[in-house]
Amino acid sequence: MLSWHMQNCVFARYEMHYNTLHRYVCSSCHRCFPTQHLLDLHLLEWHDTMFELKSASQKMVYSVTYVIILMILQEIV
Repeated sequence: MLSWHMQNCVFARYEMHYNTLHRYVCSSCHRCFPTQHLLDLHLLEWHDTMFELKSASQKMVYSVTYVIILMILQEIV
């Protein structure tokens, strides 16, 4: 039987794993994101047909935060 401290450590690692890889996942392409906000931006800019139509007809400004974080994540992976 694991001690109380070991059980908490195991649970904390599981919770971190779940939050990192399973909480904010795109239902279309299955990419993982660290926050709900970034997932929402991804869905809008990559999977929303209205956004695609608008961006084809006019110059669109993407969220700077989203772009920077994607660049950082691509360097890490």
